[in-house]
Amino acid sequence: ELDFADELVWLKVGETYEITGSIPTDPHAVITVEGIGCDGASVLTLSGHTLQAIGAGSVLVCAANAYTGKSDTLSIRVFDPQKEPFAVITAPVWGVDFLTDQSMEYLRDAGFTHISLMDGAQTDEEVKYALEQGAKFGIKVFPSLSAPTVHETSMTKSQIQARYDMFKEYKAFDGFHMKDEPANGFGAYARVAQTLYEIDPTMVNMINFLPNANYDRVYDYAAQLHDNDYKGVISLDNYVFGLAHGSVDEYWLFRNFEMYRDIGIKNRVRTAFYVQAIGMDGGYRRPGA
Repeated sequence: ELDFADELVWLKVGETYEITGSIPTDPHAVITVEGIGCDGASVLTLSGHTLQAIGAGSVLVCAANAYTGKSDTLSIRVFDPQKEPFAVITAPVWGVDFLTDQSMEYLRDAGFTHISLMDGAQTDEEVKYALEQGAKFGIKVFPSLSAPTVHETSMTKSQIQARYDMFKEYKAFDGFHMKDEPANGFGAYARVAQTLYEIDPTMVNMINFLPNANYDRVYDYAAQLHDNDYKGVISLDNYVFGLAHGSVDEYWLFRNFEMYRDIGIKNRVRTAFYVQAIGMDGGYRRPGA
């Protein structure tokens, strides 16, 4: 056999990782580093069996023996605490009247990093107001990609470009909110997402898939984007904490973890997970430590 001792490793910039398992004892094992949505050489350096984390990003370390046909892979995520938050903590907002100075102070003090403007419910002037408020309080904003009269999947590249041009100069602009829990049209969303990353590969563009469903279509979505050198993250929205008092659904929690991890690894796409933490009266309790 030819295998890594680990399947997934997290490193901080500057840390090293020593490859273990059967690979160091195989003189014909060839090790390569492949970036996931990035240049692998900018994330890790390889010297013998030692990996050095030099920049933030995700890579797949591959080992293969051409004589035996054996191979294995190791996913490594390098995190730079000086340049990126550990998590995007976002408040979904349908109307911008909520975004008063007092509310923005509450969001800032509670540790929110972003505001998502949802599904084309705001005018352009309202989006600009949200961006200005975000800049004032140090919170990034995801404007809705669609407008009240234009559905996101019907937008042409020139329409998407025009919407990007409208907001790109705002300090709080960090990308677009594409759609919340789409039930269909995954191929169209793959086209839209790829167009966004062609325009600006540094953007974060949010699309949130339904949990417990649509695995095949999410897989196809990820595959289409990988084929076009996608640079994003596949995420899901999992309502682990239910309406019943104190309830938690661990079966679907770990089932969804497993399915999305499989989709991500097979398509070389990073994955993320939305922790449902609304804390509504009567249900959807807030998770503890």
